[in-house]
Amino acid sequence: MVAPWKYEEVKRIKEFILSHKVIGIIGFHKMPANFFQQLRKLYREHGVNIRVSRKRLIIKALEQIQGEKPGILDLRNFMKDEIALVGSNNMNAFKLFKFIESSKTPAYARGGEIAPEDIIVPAGDTPFRPGPILSELQRVGLPVAVERGKIVVKKDTTLVRKGEVIHKEVAEVLTKLDIKPIRLGFDVKAIYEDGIVFSPDQLRVDEEQIKNDVIALARNAFALALSIAWPTPETIVPLIQKAHKEALAIAVEAAYPEPDIMDLILQRAIRAALSIAVQLPEDALDERTKEMLSSMRSQQVTPTVTPSEEKKEEEEKKEEKEEEEEAGEEEAAAGLAALFG
Repeated sequence: MVAPWKYEEVKRIKEFILSHKVIGIIGFHKMPANFFQQLRKLYREHGVNIRVSRKRLIIKALEQIQGEKPGILDLRNFMKDEIALVGSNNMNAFKLFKFIESSKTPAYARGGEIAPEDIIVPAGDTPFRPGPILSELQRVGLPVAVERGKIVVKKDTTLVRKGEVIHKEVAEVLTKLDIKPIRLGFDVKAIYEDGIVFSPDQLRVDEEQIKNDVIALARNAFALALSIAWPTPETIVPLIQKAHKEALAIAVEAAYPEPDIMDLILQRAIRAALSIAVQLPEDALDERTKEMLSSMRSQQVTPTVTPSEEKKEEEEKKEEKEEEEEAGEEEAAAGLAALFG
């Protein structure tokens, strides 16, 4: 016969899950009780709730609500060691994972923990003078010696590899060296949102790389839209500017007599005339032409049409490209801020 309190507990678990948009499984293996309560208070202040219960009862609740939350039963595959439920309505799965990871605190190892990263003792002086501690350091594999009346570590040494168990004697040495290899806090086992169960590897993303990738994609898409003249609210102004520049260039090339471009046409004609004049004997030129050529030489300007026009066009293209990149980066950054906070 099933105890009545178990029915009540399953009911409360179901209510907890259904009242949160995002539900996660977190582990707290070997976490001190007082630190657990501190984290629970911190989480509650940020709108994140925790519920501890027996695994079997949690699985039972998941089975009963899988029709309302499709795919949530997959969370049962991540229930190892001591676990609890975590729920949030103001964070998505990625933000919740980031919050949980950021709430971890560096701590000394006590022995028996799994190293989250390679544990490296750097080369250099220690605070210890020669004594029994010397052999203790040597026993765990540290290359130590006595120099200037102090014990020194001769080279950087990896005592524990990532994923290996931190043995008690190693933990004691690390504590004496004031090395905190453990990040004390909840470990995310999995997080469910909108029918998808995310593992920690899927949630642990390089935000800077994603930001750069999105910016590059936005920039390329913007450039493509401009190249094919695709009108959108973001491209319509640059497209009009580009069309105006191209029309202006064609009108100047064709010497089309419009009031807005007459100055450009005359300037182009003068440059072309000077290109011819510079090749003529000086006695064949009038005083005005000589003055213009003298001014041109003093400014070291080559009186040819094509290079100056090409230079001007290159500068315009460069400015246009910079404007497009800035617009693309701003739009990409705004989108990322909404996703990762």
